[in-house]
Amino acid sequence: MKKNLRRILAIVSCAAMLFALAACNSTGSGEEGSGSGEGTKEIVYITKNLTNPIWLQTQKGAEAAAAEYGYTVTTLAPTKADNQEEQTNIIMDQLNRDIAGMLLIIVDDEGVVPAIEQVNEAGLPLVIAASRPTGGDFVWVGQDNTSAGEVGATSLVEKIGGAGNVLMLDGTPGVQAAEQIHEGAMSVFEANSDITVLESITAKFMREDGMTVMEDLLQKYPDIDGVFAANDEMALGAYEAIKAAGREDEIVVVGCDCNIDAVQSIRDGGLSGTVDKRWYNLGYDGATNLIKTIEGEDIEDMVLPCLPVDSSNLDEYLAMYELDAE
Repeated sequence: MKKNLRRILAIVSCAAMLFALAACNSTGSGEEGSGSGEGTKEIVYITKNLTNPIWLQTQKGAEAAAAEYGYTVTTLAPTKADNQEEQTNIIMDQLNRDIAGMLLIIVDDEGVVPAIEQVNEAGLPLVIAASRPTGGDFVWVGQDNTSAGEVGATSLVEKIGGAGNVLMLDGTPGVQAAEQIHEGAMSVFEANSDITVLESITAKFMREDGMTVMEDLLQKYPDIDGVFAANDEMALGAYEAIKAAGREDEIVVVGCDCNIDAVQSIRDGGLSGTVDKRWYNLGYDGATNLIKTIEGEDIEDMVLPCLPVDSSNLDEYLAMYELDAE
């Protein structure tokens, strides 16, 4: 009887050891990550920076969509804004983790391609939002930036009465979105014989650069009726320079992006308008399409419409940002 009992205990002990060993091996495999994302409900949102408010809006949209489907979002960005090398390293690091998929806002449409190809090789579902890379396999959600330029320039032309001298503040040279917005805006200006484009000059999508560039332009051109900037950060910087020069009643400024600071400025009588490029929707639809891809659906690319924003429809955006009307 005692021999049988010892034999049973030995068998149970061996079985327990084998079960524990199998469990350890299974856990170790998951921690190393295969890129498949099977079983996990975590998606990673990698953006180009977290200094521009638009990317925070995109993050909010992604988090809202993920929550609806029972997923979580981890947000990552380069510590140095718009640094492709650092973003590439972040992307590669995620391939060693057990994640379900990746939502990516790229820095450079060509420089990011090798990293995208690695994501493809790992078999990880990938959605890219905003600018479109030149290679790789992915689902894309973005805006028609040429249309954004057209909408912004049209708004400016209307606000200066259809005639006058205008300036164009461009984004960073070589950046896809900057080139497309410029193309759209210039097509509107050039189609109007009563509009004279005094100069088109880069301010690198930065508020500080928008201010310093505008200070120089105010000295160079005594007769300016309007300014269209390819993003709100440059527009806000330009407006500060105009206000400091005491010319805010002479010059109309229209931006592009509809970030929270631009909405506040329009409310307070600063900027005259901006363009809603649907940043919240970009994150919401991007995450939704990523999750649908993870769960086996075939998803097509999506283009979001761009809308003009000014005092006539500002209430909607004040509510979106939870801002007071006054």
